[in-house]
Amino acid sequence: NRIDSSIKTKDGVDFISLVVLDWNEKKNEFFERHILLDIEKPIPELKKGDINGDGNIDNLDLAVLNQYLDSLQYIPDGISMLRAAEIQSADINESGIVDNNDVLDYLIKICIN
Repeated sequence: NRIDSSIKTKDGVDFISLVVLDWNEKKNEFFERHILLDIEKPIPELKKGDINGDGNIDNLDLAVLNQYLDSLQYIPDGISMLRAAEIQSADINESGIVDNNDVLDYLIKICIN
């Protein structure tokens, strides 16, 4: 039983805010449950290497890449901190796999520029 929905912004991220009426069996009464659903916005096409989409290939992209590779150790399979377009952009050497070889290529590219 939804009683309210609206779009809100929290910390610069848009959310659908739902308020639903739910039943608490222990208290034998209704209560309001507040739910925030992230609205995923389409990401623009990213150029190869520009993971964060700021138009530059720099140490910020390298930091995101390192965080992503580190996250693979503890995030369950099928879950990713990056979206598909960002992963494709991170594969700077176009090997089809984002790995430490991409880190080396980022370092080379950043040092040359």
